[in-house]
Amino acid sequence: MLRKSTILSLMVITITLCFMLGMLSSAKALTIYANQLSQPSWELGTNYWTGDQISVPSINAIIFGIMGTEYTELYKSNHSKGYSQGIDEGSLAGSYNTIFDNTINDPTEATIGWNNGTPHILPIAYLLVKDGKATPAWYLFKLNNWDGQDSIELLNFWPGPGGAISHVSLYGKSTSVPEPTTLLLLGSGLLALGILRRKFKP
Repeated sequence: MLRKSTILSLMVITITLCFMLGMLSSAKALTIYANQLSQPSWELGTNYWTGDQISVPSINAIIFGIMGTEYTELYKSNHSKGYSQGIDEGSLAGSYNTIFDNTINDPTEATIGWNNGTPHILPIAYLLVKDGKATPAWYLFKLNNWDGQDSIELLNFWPGPGGAISHVSLYGKSTSVPEPTTLLLLGSGLLALGILRRKFKP
């Protein structure tokens, strides 16, 4: 039979584990306004760029010139007229989804949410918000403090006639990083085994 101290130790580990998992799962939303310099809730980074509509190869050259060629498009969600759910593609399409606001045909707002898949967790990521008609035609944001799990809310992009969000893209280095939850479970299991071994050591 297990000693009372061993059972107590296991209970403490279990409670601590549940608390930490709860903290990990309580994601918050980070907000980006198109006119972010006048908004106090700007949280995601210090750099952003805008540009006019030009040819796609030229846009790509500008974007990769800013962030470097080691970055690739890991997630993209295209808006489809008449639908709020975006059409997702890219290697992280199963990890994120984008909901465009209720102006279904010409959305000015969108929310990129994490689906509990493999998150994109790197010190720096980039977010592209694009339209094919408006001026400026695209915004590129450097996400210095994003953890890959917090929702990203996009507000006030091309309000009024003549513009709307056509798609959003997340760029990063395609390096696989272990999920924090997996590492926490592994570490807690090893700790519990260590405690049990010490208690029953002859």
